[in-house]
Amino acid sequence: MAVIFPPYGGGSGGGGGGIDSSGARGTLSADTGGAQGWLTALANRQHETARVAVIGTSNTKGDQLTHWDDRFVNRLQFALREQWDTPTEGGIGWITAYGDGTQYDRRSTTGTWNSQDGGGFGYAGATAAATMTFQVPKGTSVELRYRNRQTGSFTWAVDGGTATQVDVTGTSSAPDYYLNSLSIPLPADDNAHSITVAWVSGEVQVQGVVHYDGDEASGIQVGGFGQSGQGTDNFVDDDFGLAYVSADQGVSLVALEFQGNDISAGNDKAAYKANLEAIMAIWDSRFTEMSTPLPSYLLMSASPATDYQEDAGYMAIWQEYFDARNEIAQANPTRVFTAMYSDWMPVYWTDTSANGRDPISGMPNNMDLLNSLLTAGHWKANGHGLVADMMARHIGSAGQIDQN
Repeated sequence: MAVIFPPYGGGSGGGGGGIDSSGARGTLSADTGGAQGWLTALANRQHETARVAVIGTSNTKGDQLTHWDDRFVNRLQFALREQWDTPTEGGIGWITAYGDGTQYDRRSTTGTWNSQDGGGFGYAGATAAATMTFQVPKGTSVELRYRNRQTGSFTWAVDGGTATQVDVTGTSSAPDYYLNSLSIPLPADDNAHSITVAWVSGEVQVQGVVHYDGDEASGIQVGGFGQSGQGTDNFVDDDFGLAYVSADQGVSLVALEFQGNDISAGNDKAAYKANLEAIMAIWDSRFTEMSTPLPSYLLMSASPATDYQEDAGYMAIWQEYFDARNEIAQANPTRVFTAMYSDWMPVYWTDTSANGRDPISGMPNNMDLLNSLLTAGHWKANGHGLVADMMARHIGSAGQIDQN
């Protein structure tokens, strides 16, 4: 099953294309034969939730954004729902407790919360007076996810109302301490609401909340966890809880967004490929342990920035990484597929001259039209929107399957 992204055509199989001897970008077809498990879940979305987990770097995390909903992960969720009929419009989904408490508009904090990268989609821990408040639109419920690793107590309250205390006993047994959650009903009205978690005693570790609007048991959900400056090395960790949480949620597609940080870390093709394979093997073992059907994997990346494209050494390893992802997909044709999401759009273009052209795609420079898609090397909101649009058309296989 191939999805051809304009303006290019031709080619297929594990993403296709590459860079030819002239430096021009090849084809942009992306074979989704490896998405069989995900497409099965998508076809059953009216009865069970089809879930995607996006794991990656600072662009997945949403660095340089101020609006949580602007991340390509969040936009992908709504793009897929628009593309595929779902029982309800659905809630906004995952809001993480991880990261700078002042960065995103859907979460605010008081006191000290120490963010950690383990145990699900990241978490934040408090050992003294502190609060964390999540802002959500109208909905039916939120699922509060927390870790049971340490002993402590916290309360939760909706809209500043009556506080309900939760006592956490603590356990060192995995996956038990990763997989704790409680459902909090929201008022049956059309208003936005706040959910406040407050430290009471001991150590409290909050992962985040999932917001629902009638889609607790069906529809499409996309969650994502990214770390700034980290590559595949950081995610090859046998104790990492991401896979346990995803298996517990029944995730059917795992998208791995890694490239630039691995190049910066000096990983050669063999190390990069081995790390990707190790990550998938760890996740498979966790899903097997949880008796959850194994997921499909999407190995995704973006074109390099223009200034890097002038570095022959950088471009050589970039091409090797491209080949490594395709080799993994070709060796696992029913479960792995690949994509390069910024080849025909100027997400990474830094040349703002009137006649500038991206040396990878050869496309004219439209930086002014798109209001500059980069801030400090990261996608701006419109860049995230373009990536989400391409991903939705790719993993949703628009026009390839009867969507009704």
